[in-house]
Amino acid sequence: MKLFVGLDVSYLNLDACFLTDDESLTILKEKCFEDSAISTDQIKKLILAYAQDYDLAKVVIGMEATSLYSFCFLKQTKTYRS
Repeated sequence: MKLFVGLDVSYLNLDACFLTDDESLTILKEKCFEDSAISTDQIKKLILAYAQDYDLAKVVIGMEATSLYSFCFLKQTKTYRS
């Protein structure tokens, strides 16, 4: 199973949607986070928890590139990539 994470990045917020690729495209969580390093860490922890709970084969993250705000998220997550 795959986990899809959709992010809408803006100056103040990160709107996130986490869903699976099962037959019904189950939405696991929708949440609006503050655009901060703490929120980036919370999103990472959610992804890792879903990876364990659902035995995920792949995580796909897509985001709307709004101005330069998405670069801040990418920079904060750089250390999470393997």
